[in-house]
Amino acid sequence: MRANHFRFIRSCCWLSAAAVLALALFSASPGAQAATLVLESASGGVYTYGFQLAAGEQLFFNTGDRITLTGLFGVTGASVGGPDLSGSLTTCGVTATSVCFGSPGLLDLDNISGATEDFGVLTIDSSSTTTGSVNYSLVGATPIAGEVGGPAAGSSSVPEPPTIPLFLGCTLLLGSLRKRR
Repeated sequence: MRANHFRFIRSCCWLSAAAVLALALFSASPGAQAATLVLESASGGVYTYGFQLAAGEQLFFNTGDRITLTGLFGVTGASVGGPDLSGSLTTCGVTATSVCFGSPGLLDLDNISGATEDFGVLTIDSSSTTTGSVNYSLVGATPIAGEVGGPAAGSSSVPEPPTIPLFLGCTLLLGSLRKRR
């Protein structure tokens, strides 16, 4: 069973490496980069995000457009800040595992610079300080979706007991006690 587990992990590693290579080759094509949501900082359970736009790229929000982050853990609050987004996006829903930001009006983020830039600040507060992979999707005029770092459940710190050695040890102990009688 353990050998199958390692084969599975090895297969996942090869598939992940192939996906990263394909993404790198696709991203290297001119004009292939699209707007993305990026994790700008994560400290003490406060996660801040921005929209990253390539040079000359635009991101439009119409009235009612929403960006949702899912697969989160321990969310306690969310807010919108920064001169690019204040008043243009609002928090429209917060649960322990998801956050929704909505556009009450029109918003046009336009990168007129010659370099990639980040726009706005979306902040998520969480009881978790573990960063893991979460999903985001923007449903609206400029649909985008992907994965980004965010508050995730921590791993268990209690190790599994080694079952076979424990079983054999108990069997030997019981066998030796039985012979003494």
